Amino acid sequence: MRMLNRIIDGPSLCLGVAMCCAAASVPGTVAAQSSKAYIAVDSRTKKIILGDHYDDKLPVASLTKVVSACVALDWLEATRRDKATLIPISPAALTAPGGNPLSLQAGDQISYRDALAAALMASDAVSMWAIAEAIGLEMWQRDGGKASDSVSFFVAQMNALAHVRLGMKRSLFVSPCGDESGRKKGYSTAADMARIGIYALEKPAFNFIVQQTVRDVSYFRAGQERRFRVFNTNELLGKQDCDGVKTGRTSRAGDCFLASARRKDEITPLEGNAQLRIPYHLVIVTLNSQDRFGQVAQLIPRAFAEYDRWIKTDRSLPGDELLAMPALP
Repeated sequence: MRMLNRIIDGPSLCLGVAMCCAAASVPGTVAAQSSKAYIAVDSRTKKIILGDHYDDKLPVASLTKVVSACVALDWLEATRRDKATLIPISPAALTAPGGNPLSLQAGDQISYRDALAAALMASDAVSMWAIAEAIGLEMWQRDGGKASDSVSFFVAQMNALAHVRLGMKRSLFVSPCGDESGRKKGYSTAADMARIGIYALEKPAFNFIVQQTVRDVSYFRAGQERRFRVFNTNELLGKQDCDGVKTGRTSRAGDCFLASARRKDEITPLEGNAQLRIPYHLVIVTLNSQDRFGQVAQLIPRAFAEYDRWIKTDRSLPGDELLAMPALP
């Protein structure tokens, strides 16, 4: 087995690079090759440990909601908005492509906190659309109404985050919920989704949500609180060192999975009181997989083994490519 000698490097909060790798791949098991594209990246060094066709443009289904959640969390933090603030469910939200696991109805109200949990854990499209409407309206009004509608403005911010801040040059998002909006089709790449995954995992609120296997949420209908239990669609959560992140599935995209895997940091004492700390955190993406959970379950130990070998033996060898990163504003 050989390792891809490529590194995505730069500030921890900004992963944007234009990774150009034509058909670069690492031989692996049948499960590791059972998708159209996959990648395993060390979140700290941004080194690509394993991968195949990770720059190919493909639909990514509900992995799109990770981008939407990042825009929402960035906005809520910037405006110091309480995540307990209630937002309305509009008739338009009920037409959002995807699921409505809470059985929400027009006129219902849900908090940003619970809407984000439902969207990221249970892939709730209606809740995600409501978030996009509410935040998009605020953004739109602050900008002087320079958009056709609030959701379009929100989607524009998704693409601005992806293209400008993270360098996701091979991605286009057309909806806050997925990769299709009428005739317009969205797309991304395994490498680009790894970038947004690492960016999202820098956010404590995001981590808190995606690490939960089950959660009770509530919404209000005609002033009455209704409680609902949501379950995480990530079947690998809590197994094989997996602690997140998001699944996706459509007929066009097939089964997709953006995963996070962590192991305990390795600490080596040095002279005096110094110590060397090596964190073990991988972000893995598989697109259009025949067995997304089985594939990632096999990729995690392989990638950790390759990373461990690189960090301890090969890191000083020539051939590792450092890629330029866009600077944070």
